Amino acid sequence: MGERARSGYVLFEVLVAAAVAVLLIVLLMRMGTDRTIAVADVIRDERALDVARAVLAEASRRDALVPGERTGRVGEADWRVVVTPTDCVAPAGAPTGHGACPRGGWILHRIRVVVSDDHGRRADLETWRLGRVGG
Repeated sequence: MGERARSGYVLFEVLVAAAVAVLLIVLLMRMGTDRTIAVADVIRDERALDVARAVLAEASRRDALVPGERTGRVGEADWRVVVTPTDCVAPAGAPTGHGACPRGGWILHRIRVVVSDDHGRRADLETWRLGRVGG
């Protein structure tokens, strides 16, 4: 093989090595970008859950069990809490006519919190809480 043929072969090897190196660099950058996006998604999910937990803690306080729906916004997150009374547990011998729960009875409330952010993340938490009728 002549000197010129060998130099062409070396040039070809260098070009192939450069192409492989560029391909590997692109793949590594892509993996890094994907991981960064995944970490950002986890952080957004955790923020939505933090807001949902805080709203649920506030709404489930025994003195805050007010049936109905409330909404609000914290940072990038919109929240909605729905408190729904379900069953009445009256003291023995107390009248429970017409679905009314007598004063001093207990009502079981369903409390549901839904949080959604500007990036499409959603957190949905639910709990049940007993509350006294009339305080």
